Amino acid sequence: RQPIPGMKIEIVRKSAAALTTLDVPADATVLELKKMLFKKYSRYPVCRQRLTLEKEKKVVALENPKKLSEYGIADNAQLFFKDLGPQLPFLTVYIIEYFGSLVFYPMFALRLWAFPAWLFGWLCNSDASPALHRYLFPGCDHTQRADWSSSLSFTQQVALFLWMLHFLKREFESVFVHEFGDLTMPVFNLFKNSIYYWGFAALVGYFVNSPCTPEPARINFYIGLPLFLMFLTLNFICHMQLRAMRPKGSSVFVMPKGFLFDIVTAPNYFCEIMMWFSFNILTGFTIGGVLFNMCGAYQMVVWAKDKHMKYRKMFPAYPKSRKILIPFIW
Repeated sequence: RQPIPGMKIEIVRKSAAALTTLDVPADATVLELKKMLFKKYSRYPVCRQRLTLEKEKKVVALENPKKLSEYGIADNAQLFFKDLGPQLPFLTVYIIEYFGSLVFYPMFALRLWAFPAWLFGWLCNSDASPALHRYLFPGCDHTQRADWSSSLSFTQQVALFLWMLHFLKREFESVFVHEFGDLTMPVFNLFKNSIYYWGFAALVGYFVNSPCTPEPARINFYIGLPLFLMFLTLNFICHMQLRAMRPKGSSVFVMPKGFLFDIVTAPNYFCEIMMWFSFNILTGFTIGGVLFNMCGAYQMVVWAKDKHMKYRKMFPAYPKSRKILIPFIW
């Protein structure tokens, strides 16, 4: 067998300062190149490296599985290097951020924290802040003081069960359903995501379970509960479909198809949004619940739009009739 000819690749920083020059086989992959760079500079593990190529005045990010030749990279080519900083696996970040939601919400639901009787108890005190009290708790009997020793109402008990069910599902999917491969994210994302999920778990937990929150009408239960469970189930089915479409152990993009994916690009996001809307129907549209629903919906709209554009670019046969997020509308 003839030896595979090598080529020299110059690695430079964005500032154009040379980092190193590596001798690599002509059929090497991007991942193999990154491993060679890591071998020379141990402070830059593969997950911290971002290599790009300037091609036709465009910056092209190099993907690990692809061969250098697929990008037209030849001898004496120049690649740009960026240190992404400390990284954490996707799985680690997801487990931690969802775990916080399983802790902070029950703290308020089960009245296990001192805050309800102290700081947040002040908000429920109509004598101390009558205007704020009426704004935060519409429909409440403002002549009564909050009693944090009272038992949870029927709706509050159901809401606690649904909240825990959803985030236990997320933990299960993170471990057993989603395929992350070697994907990582900056350590900073752990703090950012945790603040989002933990903060909203506390906010929603407080407003839904506050003794100041009036018990919604029973029709809210009859509408909200079945809708929540339906969209929760549909969301899980979408995730199982995505898993089945990808080769085992891979996180590569495939063109989704079948069931709700034939209607919209991101049915899992749509079901997630509608699930929390159903939760708000059940709980009477508390301030915390509505804010959580709106913030999540905004982010998922952005993700869905980006994913739709990416699929259309990646797959020429992507159906033009398929909507982005809302079935038959958008």
